[in-house]
Amino acid sequence: MVCLWYALSIGATAPPTLHAQERAVRVSGTVTDATSGLPVRSVSVMHRGSVVATTDDDGAFETPPLPVQGTRLALLFQRVGYAPLAHVLDAPPLRSELHVQLAMDQLPTELETIVVEGQRIVIRNPGLVGFYNRREEGFGRYLTEAEIDRAKSFDLTPYMRRLRASGSPCTRGAPLVLYVDGIRFPSFEVVNQMLPPSIVGGVEVYMDERVEQLPHDLIPAGPHCGVMLFWTRDPKGPSPIEIGGHYAAQFTGEGSSTRLLGGRVIFPLRGGSSTLHIHIGFDVNLEEQGDDWYFSLTPAVRPLGGQSRWYVGTGLGLAKRQLGGNDEDVVAHHVLMTGVSLPLGVLGPFLEVRLLDPVRPSVTRLFVFSGVSVRFGGS
Repeated sequence: MVCLWYALSIGATAPPTLHAQERAVRVSGTVTDATSGLPVRSVSVMHRGSVVATTDDDGAFETPPLPVQGTRLALLFQRVGYAPLAHVLDAPPLRSELHVQLAMDQLPTELETIVVEGQRIVIRNPGLVGFYNRREEGFGRYLTEAEIDRAKSFDLTPYMRRLRASGSPCTRGAPLVLYVDGIRFPSFEVVNQMLPPSIVGGVEVYMDERVEQLPHDLIPAGPHCGVMLFWTRDPKGPSPIEIGGHYAAQFTGEGSSTRLLGGRVIFPLRGGSSTLHIHIGFDVNLEEQGDDWYFSLTPAVRPLGGQSRWYVGTGLGLAKRQLGGNDEDVVAHHVLMTGVSLPLGVLGPFLEVRLLDPVRPSVTRLFVFSGVSVRFGGS
């Protein structure tokens, strides 16, 4: 009997199940607005509770290799002002890269106008109405949209330091509770990854008894040292005004023509991405005197707006010009220019025409430059 019981016990004990071996898959793709079809920037791509990527100005993202168990990979896409989007990808065993195209739905918002300190402010986030009302009562500490823009910070860290009081209960271990548009967030690091300052319309902090001045649905349960609230706004578009430095050097001359190889670096005054133009140009006047090098500083404006493709500008330049024989001289001149750029993601072709010394017909020269632009930076 004992032997039989021992045999049955051995047979009833199943060997441990082996978990499927994890592998890594890299995910890339684009996120657009479901209504307009335009790319959505600053979307946080989350995997297993952590932010693994953020979309750029073109709505594009790429994650590092993510662990996959089996053939399913779950991602969560979050962006303030949009409904969270959970997406499950099929990851076949032989695939190490996946590409997705997703569309996110905007959360409904109301338009409201209020007057603060003699300024007319159009508010597209209803939460900011309460922000300005509470600011008038003065129970907490506040940063307005104008103050945030003046600070010109790349992230929210300086605002956090400015609004948190030294010696507050937060230094003794009680948590500071954070909300973004009324939604509670686990940590400041997550908020800082999701919110560039350009889309923050207001920040407010309440410490100790001042928390009681908040709406009841924002008063946290449990121990806390205070509450910090972030309210978002529509991001401002890039400025139509740009400042650029242009340099070109002669690399060959056939007959009486001059060919120049060089580039131009362009910085917008506010928002948007900077660009580097790499180009080849030639002198359409076919003059006998060529330029060893050419340099100019040319502020430009996009008359149709910061996102338009056409631009015009004027500035000053210097050119090292051959005067005949071995004589050389550095000549100053005025510059008028116009051009068009066709951004295709990070890279894009462009064509530019430059008129040197337009008010002196005897020495006026016309340059044509064509090449590729490379975008970098941005806010």
